[in-house]
Amino acid sequence: MADTRDFSQFVHAVKPDKQIDEFKPERTVVTASYTHRDKTTEFDADGYPLANSDDLTFARSIITQKKARFFIRQSAQGGFYDPLDLYSNPVSTKQQFIKDGSIDFREVGKQAFEYYIKFLKTSKKQWLARADKEMI
Repeated sequence: MADTRDFSQFVHAVKPDKQIDEFKPERTVVTASYTHRDKTTEFDADGYPLANSDDLTFARSIITQKKARFFIRQSAQGGFYDPLDLYSNPVSTKQQFIKDGSIDFREVGKQAFEYYIKFLKTSKKQWLARADKEMI
């Protein structure tokens, strides 16, 4: 026995007045990873030191069309990582992940991020202190 039901109401047809160009463009994502000036030979246009490996990344920015996010590496003591301090060990990824399920970068505001990358560029501790104060 043949099925004679009408299924035309369930068929989706593309309307000819719709253009394919109306689709939203892909989001633009710009990322930058920063390190201390003594640990790299690459610099951006403003003179900030760029990291070429994840082990040497101390600050990271991710900028999309809708939002900008900034991250700074934490030390084992909970503050921002100071690559010049002998006792400021970075939190190992495995240790931090076991502790609370996160990685060793903390999201911060734009002002704290700018102070921290100025510290990475100049090695002046005043910029590190200002970045820490922004988090209070």
